[in-house]
Amino acid sequence: MMVRSLPALEGLLFKRKDDSLYEQPSPASPKHKKVQNRGKWSTQKGLLTFCVFLFVFVVFVHFVIGYRGSAYKPAEELLSKARTNRLFLLSPRNPSRRTQEPNRAAQKLVIIRSIGNALPPRHNPNQTITNLKFILENEKRDDNLFLRHWVVNRLVDPSIEDRVLEMLNSAQESYTRLPFSLRAYESIPYDWINFSEFLGKDFIHEKNYSEWTHGAADLDEDMPSWKQRIMMDTLALPFRERMLYLTNQNAARNFMVDVGKNLGPTWILPLDGNCYFHPSGFQQMVRELDAMPEDVRYVLLPMARLIGDNSESLDADFYQEPVEEPQLIMRHDAEARFDTRLSYGRRDKVALFIRLGVPGPWTKWKWYAWEKEITPKWNDPSITDIDHSKEIPRAGWVMRLSSGVPHLEEEGKLAGRGAARFYSMKKIVNTLDRRAGAELHDWTPKKLLFFNLETMKREKKEF
Repeated sequence: MMVRSLPALEGLLFKRKDDSLYEQPSPASPKHKKVQNRGKWSTQKGLLTFCVFLFVFVVFVHFVIGYRGSAYKPAEELLSKARTNRLFLLSPRNPSRRTQEPNRAAQKLVIIRSIGNALPPRHNPNQTITNLKFILENEKRDDNLFLRHWVVNRLVDPSIEDRVLEMLNSAQESYTRLPFSLRAYESIPYDWINFSEFLGKDFIHEKNYSEWTHGAADLDEDMPSWKQRIMMDTLALPFRERMLYLTNQNAARNFMVDVGKNLGPTWILPLDGNCYFHPSGFQQMVRELDAMPEDVRYVLLPMARLIGDNSESLDADFYQEPVEEPQLIMRHDAEARFDTRLSYGRRDKVALFIRLGVPGPWTKWKWYAWEKEITPKWNDPSITDIDHSKEIPRAGWVMRLSSGVPHLEEEGKLAGRGAARFYSMKKIVNTLDRRAGAELHDWTPKKLLFFNLETMKREKKEF
């Protein structure tokens, strides 16, 4: 994991009980024998040179591993490492950002965004780069009013990730990188057993399964609801754990909340990566947050979905009714967290809305039996820092920038977006499976992956 920190992050996020990384290594029991023709100064100089070389080597190795490490670390271990490892702060790109403390008395909030993978055909392949560029160029940064941090969340394309990091570095932005490991992804098994039990039949060998999972069928947002339902069942269960690792949605959201808590501002905004503040929506949010009663710890941030080009939002008078699924603002002492067992597209965010008692269309959405078991019901009594008898307030509004697929952003296309989302997830799973076979197992279309061709030929002759 690679971390570029805000000035406050070093003292607050990256604490360790043992700071031995900064201590000079001790020599490994040298033989204390006097060597002829070599004076004391020569010996000390040689030892000092060795220690300096060793220290530089250790820093270099840790930096390389942090920037492009391939070793798998579970989400919880990655987050733990982000809180404890200070080594990545040794060489900040802009030292002034590390040493000059912002005016913390004036800071009201911290905006933290998760930058995830674009998923064609639900999104344009260039969505990640296009929207990040737009935000960096047009969303005014004011370090005396708010802090801004980014979480680069398991980008699977190294070229896209390199471009994202380059853009963040050039803009002198603070970010944390959560790396994607192809080996870790490939090690996650498919859940065929529960899938078969859920459907009650051998669905894998049916024609519809082959068509939908291999892309032979047209993706039609107007397809019958029963067909969409079977399609989503097909995709959600067998590959759920791989989707969970790939998207890492709620683990990243919880990480953003933890970052915000340690930074200290009153309000934490763990936003999706494509959310952009129009000045009027941001100013309204700040005013309404200032007026919030002391006992309020959760605030809804209404969201509008931009249908046209991103440039339309640059008009000072731009406004679009924020009727989409909102984002959630949390006060620094809020106790609720997102459920890391729910993956992208499976009520990952709205499960917390239900626990908090937030009304919306999600209360009527159909849940799988296993999702009902792990998700507490309406107004979860285990969340004790909220008055469930009161409605959660709202503040300001934010925009979801264009996905690059405008016909799926229109009002009334929720079902179409759902079908496109699941089809996109299966498409990226297929792509990564092929990539894992080629890169990790030397697979080619002419080479069997699970069987030894020479052995099969020999057995054919024998029998």
